[in-house]
Amino acid sequence: MTAKRIVAHFGLETLTIIEEQSERLIEVSGIGKGRVAMIQRAWTAQKAIKDVMLFLQGHGGVSTTYAVKIYKQYGDQAIRWLYRMILSTPLPWLFLETMLTLHNESL
Repeated sequence: MTAKRIVAHFGLETLTIIEEQSERLIEVSGIGKGRVAMIQRAWTAQKAIKDVMLFLQGHGGVSTTYAVKIYKQYGDQAIRWLYRMILSTPLPWLFLETMLTLHNESL
């Protein structure tokens, strides 16, 4: 498995390497440029989803599932969209409450 080989190669520095020096992943046996690019894209997407989740947790608490849906809808602009919506709404908590209600009704 690729993840095991990466951790075996980089040890405790694995997450730092992926975050800050992902081009070094090519040092791991069996990982080529294509796989490095795929890992970089996946890492970027997961980081963006995490950022959306943290933003939503700080503004009323929203499920991980909903955060992923927002990210899929708005991509890298998700936090900017949420922030604009909250700032442009006279009652930001009402906006978030409405979002959650609509989300729960759609389940």
